[in-house]
Formats: sequence, structure tokens, C-alpha cells
Amino acid sequence: MAHGWEGEKVRLVPLDKEKHLQNALAWLNDPEVTRWLLMGDFPLAQLEEEQFFEKMTGKNREHAMFAIETLNAEHIGFTGIHAIDWRQGIAGTGTVIGRKDLWGKGYGTDAARIRTRYAFDVLGLLTKVDRYDVNGPSSNVGNSLGSRLVNAAVQLDCYQKVFWCTANLSRGLVGDGGVSNGGSSADKSDDWTPLFNFVDQGLNNKGIYFSGDDLAFDWITLAGAAIQFRTTYMDFALAGSSPGDHVASGEPISPCLVAVSPNFTHLGAPDSLIAYGGCPAINDFDLLNPLQGQAEFVNPSSGRAYIISQTTENAVGDTSRVILSGFSYHTIRSKRPGFPDARTEHLADIISFLQNALPNPTAVPDEPVVGRNVLMVNYPNPFNPTTTIRYNVRERGHVTLSVYNVAGQRVRTLVDDVRDPVQGGLHTVVWHGDSEAGQEVASGVYFYKLVTPGFTKTRKMVLLK
Repeated sequence: MAHGWEGEKVRLVPLDKEKHLQNALAWLNDPEVTRWLLMGDFPLAQLEEEQFFEKMTGKNREHAMFAIETLNAEHIGFTGIHAIDWRQGIAGTGTVIGRKDLWGKGYGTDAARIRTRYAFDVLGLLTKVDRYDVNGPSSNVGNSLGSRLVNAAVQLDCYQKVFWCTANLSRGLVGDGGVSNGGSSADKSDDWTPLFNFVDQGLNNKGIYFSGDDLAFDWITLAGAAIQFRTTYMDFALAGSSPGDHVASGEPISPCLVAVSPNFTHLGAPDSLIAYGGCPAINDFDLLNPLQGQAEFVNPSSGRAYIISQTTENAVGDTSRVILSGFSYHTIRSKRPGFPDARTEHLADIISFLQNALPNPTAVPDEPVVGRNVLMVNYPNPFNPTTTIRYNVRERGHVTLSVYNVAGQRVRTLVDDVRDPVQGGLHTVVWHGDSEAGQEVASGVYFYKLVTPGFTKTRKMVLLK
């Protein structure tokens, strides 16, 4: 094998600042390239990217970052394994192909295959969660999961839950195998048959969470197993004067929704969230009427339901649970700042409703961080106007915690004092988005740096106003 990890089209190689940095700056400042990346709309400065390269090329157990090269050693993109949790055996992943002339030609797919093989075979991470992504369909032929399954009964039975999110797509959502009646039926993938069998024949509390702006509206039009699933495990009708369009039915663009069942509560009070409809209007949410199940979230002003659920005994005597949301999960916003945010809280409640055991809340360590120096990811991030930074030290010593802008200038010193280790917890400090002089700073990317004897750590955060 040549240098790096090789596939059919590409090779993953370690980052090389001299060879790869300038391409990174060009690609990551191109709005077409970054359109689907979770990096915000702020320009990427060379200093920021140089610091990232230094972090990724050093000894780093949290991330594994690669440049993607063709088999002819031409640099075309990046891919990585991020936020590695060695204790749980899980991590996040990401890929960007900067060469736009190579989009849609299988280079990103090949890189993902190599990266996955590296994660499992080299790093030894476990396959606790699988993710299957599709692009917005152009032809609706073989685009979805149903066309990829070889033996659905075997391949799906090992899973307890399925989360199916169609975002704001309007076609190619959940295919019914090409039955000629419009909607997603144009997609030749038969997604509904394996999904129906999953909940109908499954043991150990099988469950599915569906979310998408037009998923329910499309579902109503489908035939085959789509009807069988709907009448058995999620019996609903569309509501509103203009089905499939909440605004045309008299609802606000971004409705504030409140939970009406005990399945979604926090500290004994009903959960609330905002379904962000865009500015002034981009998304068209589905209003739902549960025929056998129950409403979970409604607009209290109109009483109309946006999220419903149904619990049903299946064909083998077990219990199956289904949640249907008339809007995409990614449109959820919080009414006010705080931890956990509405999206995290909502996901935790969905997982609990579907009868999955949950670990400790996101961003909270499973066990006290004792006996080592650590700088945690700030929360929330992005933030406005405040964010919380947590850290700990291995031993008593002088600590500085400072905030810098992308030019490397110190904006604010948050800690400059002697600190002792916290037993069973963490030091906590809040930054209010202000300078040393107490003035509000501008939106943008900032870095916070912890320095204590024998340890230095820098992380990135985004102030978004």
C-alpha cells in the first residue's frame, strides 16, 4: 500500500501544513463548499486554520483528521473522526470535497468507506449507532435505504430504534416502491415495507421517530406498505385548511409549541420549543390529527398538534412506539438560553419515550474529572449572549483562562489566579461576550485558552448575534 489508507478512488493521508493548508483556506471560505457544513457563515482566517492544523497534527486522542487525495496524490478534500469517546466507543464524522468538479463522482463515498474502516479496524470504535444519509434526490431512483438493504429482516433486527429525518425535502422522502400514485412513489426504493416489518415483527420495544416538513403530507398519498403502516402503527390525518402548509392554515411562521402529555417534561413542567419556520417563511410544516394515538406538542393558541405518538401491540405480542413530527428535528429552537437546550431535551425525551436507556446528559461527564487537567467544550456553542466554560486541574497551581479573537489578540481574561482541583466536579466560569473594558464584542469566532503548569489547551467558540 502507498502512504496512507487507500480505497478504490482516494487515499487518506495525514495532514501536511505545507501541502494542504492553502487548499483548506480556499475551500472553507467558499460558500458553495461550506453550504452543508456546521461551521457558520463567518470567514475562516489563516491563523485559525493554522491553529487547527497544529492541533490535528499533534498528539490528539479526541480527533483523527485526514486529507483526501486521489490515487495520483492530488489533494481534493478532508475527512475526519471527531469527538472520540473512547469509553463509549463512539465518535462523530465529517467529510468535505473541496474540488467541486469532482462532486457526485464517488470520491466522498470512497473516503467515507476508508474512514469507517479506519475507525473500526484501527481505532477499535464500536458500531453503537449507524447513520445513513442521502442527498436531495434528482431522479428518485434507488436513492433511499430500501434499495440498499439486502436482507431487511436480518439487517434491521439488530437495531432497537430508527430515526428517520427528511429535513425540508419535498420529494423522495420515504418510498413506497414505485406504486403509481404520486408523492414519494416516484422513488423506486421500497422503504415502507422494511419499516413496517421492523415494528410489526420486532421484539424488545422497537420504535421509530419520523420528522420532516412534508413527510406526513407525502405519506398520506402513498400506497402499499405505507398504508399498512399508517393504519396500524401511526393512524393520523392531516389538519388545517391547507394541509401540508401550516402558515396557509393560519398558523404563525415559527410557532411556539407546548407539550400536552407527560412524555415530554422537564423538572416537572411541560416542555416547550419553537419550530423555526424561516425568515420570513421557508418551511411548510404539517398539522396532524391523531386518530388512534395522542398529541404530544400543540400550539396552545390554536390547539393544533404538530407532534403525535402512538403505542401499539405488534404482531408478535411486543410493544412498538412511533413518533411523527410535522416539522424537521433540525428546525427546533429554544425559547430562552439554558442547559439543556430545547433540541437536546427533545431528543432525550424521544429516546426515553421509545424505551431506550439514556446515559448522563449531553456535555456532562459520565464520571467526575479528577486527577487530570481538562478543558471542556463550552455550552452553548454557538451562543448569545453568554456561554459557560468548565475546566479542572490536576493539582494546585496558577491558572489563566483567556479569550482571544481570530487575530490572536486577548479579548478578556476570565481566570488569573491559583486554583485547586475540584473533587467530583469542575470549575465553572461564564463569559458574557464582553471585553476587558466591559464592552460587548462583535459576532465571530473566538478561542478560549487554559494555561496551568504543564498543560495548555485551546478550544473554539462562536458568538452569534
